[in-house]
Amino acid sequence: MNWWNELPNIRMISFLIWSILYAFIPLDGQELSSDFLKHFRYRELGPTRQGGRVVTFAVSQHDPFVYFVGAGPGGLWKTVNNGNTFESIFDNEETSGIGHVAIAPSDQNIVWVGTGESNLRNSTQYGNGLYKSTDGGKTWSNKGLQKTHHIGKVIIHPENPNVVYVAAQGQYYTDNEERGVYKTTNSGNSWKKVLSIKHGKIHVGVTDLVMDPRDPNVLYATSYQRIRRPWGFSGAGPKSGIYKTVDGGKNWKKLSGGLPSGLLGKIGLAIFPRNPDILYAIIEDANSPEMSYEERWIEIQNGKPSSKLIVGNIVYRTDDAGLSWRQASEGNVGGRPNYYGQIIVDPNDDKVVYVLSEKVDISRDSGKTWKRAFEYGGDNHVLWINPKDSRHMLLGYDYGFARSYDSGKNWIHFDNISMAQLYAISIDMDFPYNVYGGMQDFGTWKGPSTKKGRFPIRFEDWEHVRGGDGFYSQVDPTNNRWLYCESQFGELARNDQKTGERKPIRYRGNKDLRFNWSAPILISPH
Repeated sequence: MNWWNELPNIRMISFLIWSILYAFIPLDGQELSSDFLKHFRYRELGPTRQGGRVVTFAVSQHDPFVYFVGAGPGGLWKTVNNGNTFESIFDNEETSGIGHVAIAPSDQNIVWVGTGESNLRNSTQYGNGLYKSTDGGKTWSNKGLQKTHHIGKVIIHPENPNVVYVAAQGQYYTDNEERGVYKTTNSGNSWKKVLSIKHGKIHVGVTDLVMDPRDPNVLYATSYQRIRRPWGFSGAGPKSGIYKTVDGGKNWKKLSGGLPSGLLGKIGLAIFPRNPDILYAIIEDANSPEMSYEERWIEIQNGKPSSKLIVGNIVYRTDDAGLSWRQASEGNVGGRPNYYGQIIVDPNDDKVVYVLSEKVDISRDSGKTWKRAFEYGGDNHVLWINPKDSRHMLLGYDYGFARSYDSGKNWIHFDNISMAQLYAISIDMDFPYNVYGGMQDFGTWKGPSTKKGRFPIRFEDWEHVRGGDGFYSQVDPTNNRWLYCESQFGELARNDQKTGERKPIRYRGNKDLRFNWSAPILISPH
C-alpha cells in the first residue's frame, strides 16, 4: 500500500481518535476559558446571493439613503448609502427574529424593533419583545414585552418619540395573555395593554396597526385569532376584526359597516396618507357558503383545511375613516394570508393598490380589477413606496430584497448582504471538504470550505443541488459521489455527484405516515 496516498484518511482517523479521547478528559465542571476560545475565528463561506426572507423596511424620512432591513429569522441590517454597503447591527442581542422596525419621524437616531416574525409558517422564529436604539442602531436596550413573541407592527408618535404603540400577536403554539395593542408613554419603561380581546378564556392577538397622519390619537388595529398545533394551523375565528380608537387607545370600537363577520383570519390594513379617510383592508374570509358556521368552526379548531370552498381574500375600501366599507374586489386576491396578508396603497394615488403573496398583484381602479404588477419577486412580504416618488420601491421576499426606480419594471437584487437562512448544514469527506446547506425556500447548496491560492470563495463556487425548501443532507462517508438531501416534509433524494443524476427516494409505503416540515436524516454507520 502507498500510505502517502492514504494520508487524508489517516489524518481524519487521527482527528476522530483525538476527539473521542478529548471528550473523556475531565474538565472538573469548568467551562472553556475565553483565552482558549479567542484563538478561534469564524470566516464567512457564503452563500450571499441567495439572501433570506425579508419582512420589514424602515426608511428615514430625512434621508432615503438611510434605511433598515429586517429579515424574519435573519437579523437587522442598515445602510447609509442607499444599499452600496450594509452592516449587521443586531448580532449581540438575544434574538435574530425580526417582526417590524420603525424609525422615529422626529429623530432618525431613535429606532424601535419589534422582535419575532409575524408571517406565520412552520419556520417562524419567535422574539423576546421590544428593542430601542437612540444612536441609529449602534447600541440597543430591551424594553420589555418579552412574552409577546411575535410582533406585527410598531408605531412611533410623529412628534413625541416616547409614545409608542405595538401590535402583539402573542405566542405561536399556545395561548398567552401578552396579545393585543400595547402603549408606552415613557419610552418603554412601562407598558399598558390598551386593546385586549378575548374569545371566552382565549386571548386574541393583533397583527396590524396604522395611524392617521393628521391625528396621532386616531389608530386602526386588526385582531387575528389564530394558533398553530403540531398537526395543523387554526388561522381564523369569530374575534378577528378591525378596531378604531380616536383617543390614543383609551377606547376602541370594532368597525362593522359593510365588513364581513363570522370566521375571519388575517387582516392587512393600508391608510392613504394624502387623505387618511381612505383606507384599504384585505380580509381573509374563512366562511364557507356551503357549510354552516358550526361545521366550519369545528374544522378550524381542529386545524384542518376547509372541506368546502371558502370566500377567500377580499379587498375592502372605506372613504369615511371606517364608518362604512364597500367590497372593492370582485373575487379572491392573493393567497396564503397567514404568510403574507399585506396590502399597500400608493402614497400618491389612492386608486393604485398592491397585494403581496406568491406574486405581487396591482389594481389601478381602487381594487375592482387586478393583474400581476411585475414579473419579479416570489413569496413577497413587504413593499415600500417612496412617498415623494412612487417610482422608487423596495421589495422584500423569501430570498432577499430588491430596489426599483421605475415602478417595478426593472429591479436590482442585493446580493452583498449575508442573510442566507439555513435550516441545517453538513460536510463531506472530500479533501478539502465541502459544505452543504439547506436554505429557507431556496433549496440546498454545496460550496467549498477553502480554495487553492489566495482567492476567496465566490458566488460562482456554490452549486445548487436540490430545489424547494432545503433541509438536511448527508454524504456517504465512504464515497463522496453519493449525496442524500431533502426538501420539505421528507422529500428525500439521492444525487449522483459524478453524473448529476437526481433520484427521488422518499418512503411511500404507509400513506398514514406524515413527515415533519424539517425531517432529520441519518446514514447508518453499519
